[in-house]
Amino acid sequence: MSRQATIVAYWGDKPPLLAALLDRLRALFMDELGSAFRPYAPEQVHATLVGVERLPGGMRNRRLARVGPCPDMDLAGLRQRLLESARLPMPVRVGGFRAGEGVFVSRGEEPYTRSFSLQGDKAVLMGWPVVGGEAPSGDLDRLRREALLHHVLHAWHEEPGSVDDDLYMRIGLVDLDAGRTQCAAAVAAARHLLSEVVPLRFSLAAGDLSVASYVDEALPPSSTEVVPLAEVSDWSSLYD
Repeated sequence: MSRQATIVAYWGDKPPLLAALLDRLRALFMDELGSAFRPYAPEQVHATLVGVERLPGGMRNRRLARVGPCPDMDLAGLRQRLLESARLPMPVRVGGFRAGEGVFVSRGEEPYTRSFSLQGDKAVLMGWPVVGGEAPSGDLDRLRREALLHHVLHAWHEEPGSVDDDLYMRIGLVDLDAGRTQCAAAVAAARHLLSEVVPLRFSLAAGDLSVASYVDEALPPSSTEVVPLAEVSDWSSLYD
């Protein structure tokens, strides 16, 4: 199977407060669902910035090709843009959003609800880049949108006018046969935990970015090769 590549943040080392929160969420889900929850390894949990998956036989971006003809990805240019971006480091907030606060809306939902969810069988923690510690800044969406200048289309930008300012991290997979009631209870417990914590504030910096070369999109340590973005020189080798 050929390898693909994606640009991610926090694969491996994480801000200590974020790592501690992930441990708490992982333990909570294991308590609630037992063997029906398959947690990711701590180092495996990551946030995707933008996928740079290619079509076979070249370097055209897989997602951009879905919407029309496209040239080869300019990955060296994208790398340089990210490393030199004035948008980085950007402040990020995770947790501390109470039900009904209505600070902002993400995909039609308040942050209390969006902070943790099941997306299919994936248990997902969500945070946002913020201005003044509260409202999303829009900088993550803008950074992802700038990838298009290098012929790379972000997954959630396929629809015209779409916005994706979410910093999302999968913590593991859920066996949906466990039952809707059990799954809903686990999600509710995670949302409550997140609403009660002191908001986690940390930075997303260029030094947090890596390129993951993978055969499994979950990026397990056993089969994933991760290279700091600043150290990438031969992009083609990441797809071999």
